[in-house]
Amino acid sequence: MATTLKQWKHDAAGAGLLETCGNHVQESGNSTVESCGISVAWLQRFAESLKNVEPYESLESTEDIVDTVMVPLTAKLGMKTRLWDLVPSQHRGTPTWYIVHTWRGDFYELVDQVVNALAPEPLPGQKAQPADFKSKTVRDTILSISEGVLFVIDKDLEIINRSWCAYEAWLTVYYGDLGRLHVVLPGEFAP
Repeated sequence: MATTLKQWKHDAAGAGLLETCGNHVQESGNSTVESCGISVAWLQRFAESLKNVEPYESLESTEDIVDTVMVPLTAKLGMKTRLWDLVPSQHRGTPTWYIVHTWRGDFYELVDQVVNALAPEPLPGQKAQPADFKSKTVRDTILSISEGVLFVIDKDLEIINRSWCAYEAWLTVYYGDLGRLHVVLPGEFAP
């Protein structure tokens, strides 16, 4: 059943996908980017919920999702509100993976690739880790991630043309270890 974006926001809050405005948003605004991870299960639910929004065809790329869904949703709540601030606490914590991808790639394929590469963990009893990182650089964020970096290649290979994505991969290898860089191919290219 198709729904409007306005109805989606209401339904997402009612289904526990998004926190409603209040103390949670104000308290979480102090967390640094290095401590702002989300569960793969939440990302998967978020993507699935957007498939009912009309016109679905206009919500294809990550850039489309950010511009059409995330920016309007967080803009109404204040300048410092991030989507992460609205994610329920059981789905937030210190990230264990850093995801490199292109904003022009298909958002739903990206989510499928991440889910297939990381397989969501069970959520009952899972607790968010406290924010204890102080650095604000991409290099320090990448080095603080416990598992590694997923370099997600989209079906159009757009990521190869994005210098920032190449920079993030280079940082991983140069300052870390080649073994921490994991390349994820789209289904038709996967071995």
